[in-house]
Amino acid sequence: MYFSSLQSGAVSHQWSGKFASALFKAIRPAVDFARGNKDWALISLLDDIVRKTAHLAVYFLVTLFVALGVRGKTPNKVVVVAVSFSFVLGMACLDEFIQLFSDGRHAKLPDVAVDMLGACLAYLAMLFYCLIRKCVGFFAKAWPARGSRDVKS
Repeated sequence: MYFSSLQSGAVSHQWSGKFASALFKAIRPAVDFARGNKDWALISLLDDIVRKTAHLAVYFLVTLFVALGVRGKTPNKVVVVAVSFSFVLGMACLDEFIQLFSDGRHAKLPDVAVDMLGACLAYLAMLFYCLIRKCVGFFAKAWPARGSRDVKS
């Protein structure tokens, strides 16, 4: 992740631009718009979407792994969230700080916000998983499978 932050803006845009251009070619038949600079504006928009989605996904996964690692050390859920959130926030800020030293790159607070949105989505996914596990456990106890009840003769 930090290797990408150390690349110049031109190299970084070249990497994501290839994917955005391929995406543009795939959706172009379905979209009717005028020739000229609007094509490049859409490619630029797709490039930004690709980059932000990649950041969101990476920080989603990092948050999951850090939270699971911290959970192995303490059962306290508040500590797990506080430590993992602080760690991921520090990573996001460090990522933006590193970009200050790369040509054509600059640190932006909205990028940290996108990264932390990925972290928040990871917490929501973990909460959803826990709720589903509790629901499934509740329903399994309330309505046992057929043939599993003890029938006294």
